[in-house]
Amino acid sequence: MTAPINYEILSAIDRAIKTVWLNNIQADWQNDALLREDSLKCAFYYHLRRKLANLLRKNNLRIFSEYRFAALNLKADLVIVKLHDNWKNADFLADAVSGVIAVIELKYTGDASRRMEETIKGDVRKFKRYLQEGNIDCLYYLGVIYEAECLRLNWMDKRATNAWAGGRTAELDAGYMDGRIKFEVHSYKDLSRNKIQHLEIKVMIG
Repeated sequence: MTAPINYEILSAIDRAIKTVWLNNIQADWQNDALLREDSLKCAFYYHLRRKLANLLRKNNLRIFSEYRFAALNLKADLVIVKLHDNWKNADFLADAVSGVIAVIELKYTGDASRRMEETIKGDVRKFKRYLQEGNIDCLYYLGVIYEAECLRLNWMDKRATNAWAGGRTAELDAGYMDGRIKFEVHSYKDLSRNKIQHLEIKVMIG
């Protein structure tokens, strides 16, 4: 099943996600409003839903948390999905989803261990499985607040960004550099009209 989404809607979603990270989430962190990963997830959901309220309502879009991709036995922290036009006739809301528009995975930690690094990179591997095994060709966002000193803030390497992740992923990064917290966005996708046409016809449900 496909969920045709035009460039303007995708661009508005992309812009809102990045704005929430750079403005709202950064402000929440500075105001001590975030405690661990669940509060980050709640805050992101709240700000994104408010910012996209009109677009969601007009286009049968929804934001869900802990969304399960049964075929892959995986759950995403947050997703933006499109509902069928006749979604109210579905027996269950989960059955009314026609396509996944965006997947957001979030991490919030002060643990600088190698084990935690691998846990964060595990979300990148989840993206690869969503795309290659689940055929879920959508927008992907990795959001990480890393309360430790960093040499760089991004987590994805060129093997991913130059291959399967290119054209559809972005990182929402935060961490300490020279003793000060920094919030950044690293985008590995081109939302030009020409480059994004494939997403208009291949946004699939997993």
